[in-house]
Amino acid sequence: MQLATGSSHAEGLSASRVLSASASGRGAVLDAARSAAALWTMTDAHDRVRQRVGVTAYAQMAPRLRMSRMAHTAGCKVDFELCSHAVSAVDDRELRVQVHERAVLHGGLGGTHVHEVVRIAAVVAAAASVRTASRTRSLTATEASP
Repeated sequence: MQLATGSSHAEGLSASRVLSASASGRGAVLDAARSAAALWTMTDAHDRVRQRVGVTAYAQMAPRLRMSRMAHTAGCKVDFELCSHAVSAVDDRELRVQVHERAVLHGGLGGTHVHEVVRIAAVVAAAASVRTASRTRSLTATEASP
């Protein structure tokens, strides 16, 4: 998979380099991924509560969440959109998945990029789920000990 890293999409970054950047804590792609995860997790939490409460007045109020990071990405805008697409896919946000997919395609990347980032996101989500379950079992076992 190639992620854009600059003005030219031909100068892509392979998935292994993304993972390497992730491991070292550096890189504009990693920054885009963290920003997308933070923004969309915040928005999802807010939207879910408004939806579950079901009070029409809340739906009409502006969320007033800081979303300025979307307009001022550290790296390439299409990287942010690609990462946002992955987060939205994992969070099962249909409309946002469609919007981010269009932005990724409009930004010059192809359907293969869209597909690959969702595959990677699915694996990461599965690993996080297993890790959470393992930690929960460990805590439960610790609490059960005398």
